[in-house]
Formats: sequence, C-alpha cells, structure tokens
Amino acid sequence: MSDMDNDDLKKFEVEEDRVKPIDVGESRIKGGGNPLPPIPDAIPSDISPISMSPEKERSSFLQPPPDDISEDEMDLVHKGEYADLTEKVPGLKKIMIGAGWDQRSLEGDPVDVDLSIFLLDRNEMTRIDEDFVFFNNEIACDGAIQHRGDSRSGAGDGDDESILLDLNGISFDVLKIVLVLSIYDPEITGQHFGMIKNIYIRFINKEDNKEIVRYKMNPDDYKGGNGMIIGMLIREGVRWIFEATAELSNGGLAKLATEYGIIVKELQSTGDDQLGDI
Repeated sequence: MSDMDNDDLKKFEVEEDRVKPIDVGESRIKGGGNPLPPIPDAIPSDISPISMSPEKERSSFLQPPPDDISEDEMDLVHKGEYADLTEKVPGLKKIMIGAGWDQRSLEGDPVDVDLSIFLLDRNEMTRIDEDFVFFNNEIACDGAIQHRGDSRSGAGDGDDESILLDLNGISFDVLKIVLVLSIYDPEITGQHFGMIKNIYIRFINKEDNKEIVRYKMNPDDYKGGNGMIIGMLIREGVRWIFEATAELSNGGLAKLATEYGIIVKELQSTGDDQLGDI
C-alpha cells in the first residue's frame, strides 16, 4: 500500500468542476495507518485527497431527478433495513448509485459533501489503493466502477454525486462495498452534517434508468459528524443486498480510509501557513 500525503488527499483549489486524480504508488501494506489527532465533538479532523495526474473535467452524467415518481411510489428503506437489489430486478447488471442533499441555510459557505466507496474483501479491508473510489480516484476494477464527478456545492435538484457500477465486472473477491458520505476539510471549515438536509441515496437500474430502491435519511440520524457510512452493498453469490446504516463519525474521509487499510501519511510541520497533519 502506498502512503498518501496530505497533498494526495487534497482537492486542488482550481475551477469549480476540476479535480486531479489519485496516484497510488507501487506498493501497499495492509492495515494500520498513522493515528489521527484528537478532534472536537462537533468538528472533526481534516481530510484531503491524492493527486498527480493531469486535470480532469468533471463528468456531466449525473442522473436527473425522477419526474414521474412520487414519494408514495418510491421503494423506500429505512435505517437498519435491507433491500435485495437482485431480487427486485432479476438479472441486474449495471446500477447507478446516486446521492443527494440540500443546504440547510443559504447563508455562509456551501457545504462540500463527497460520495465515496470502499471495496472490501473477506477481511473487510481494501485490497489495493484503487479499491478506494473517491473524487481523486474515479475509476476502479478496470472501468467497471466509475465515479461521475465531484460537486462542490450540492446545488440544484436531483443527484449531487453518483457512481456507476457494472456488477459483472467487479472482482469476485470483493464481498462488500461501503458507501460513504463525508464533509470535505471539516477541521478548516467547521462544517458538519447538521448543516445539510434531505440526504438520500438511491439505486438506479441502468438498463431502463428506473429507480430500484431509495434510502431517505431521517434528519435525527445526522445532526452532527463529518463522516458517514450511509450504507453497504453486500455480495452473496450472485445477489447484491443493500443495508441502510447511517453510522456517523468524526474524522472525515481520512479516518474512514485508515480504518479500511489505506495508509494516510502524516506530514512534518513546516511552519508555513499550510494544512497540518491529517
């Protein structure tokens, strides 16, 4: 496993729709990771991303909001419940995971929320750095998984961020996919999930673009924190089952990455006015 510097996990301050993808290095070591500094109860630790390749335009393939589905017609799941996607759609091949949220207040800076996933093996750890799919590493499993771009503001209707999965192209030793929402740079901004509302995640069958199931979160489940496991896709043979979890944490994306075997490298302080250690 390669070490990830603060710069590796950091979004570059460029145009709104531009980020730089990840550079994973040549090797990695399972487990471990450097300890994170203490964090306050409401505000978590800093998180940043990896980068070194050419700038890449943000993708414009986010799924539009459904025009013809009322909330009564949606297939909803609630926290702690399961939904068998392959039972609902026999022969399911490709899905789009769409996540959305709204600003709770129009005043102040936009809350930058990110959708990421971790591909886990039987030990519930990532196998390689590419198993961590986020705004700076948009492709995994030889293109079977594609992150469709980073939204910095969450503005507008419909899905704010989405990830495309070709289920048949996902390695057989990937047994669980952890779906994560996180606040970017929370230690600097002081932002948390209590500053947004209407959080949901949904699954769309890409064969007909119809929604399969949606998890619309209860506002009581995200009053604070800056990292969240919103749910998991569990593989059982040919079946893919979604579990709605809503597990909140402080520490942002870096903490979750460390827990799943991605080493986030601490940097020595230079005395410059820069971001400190993760």
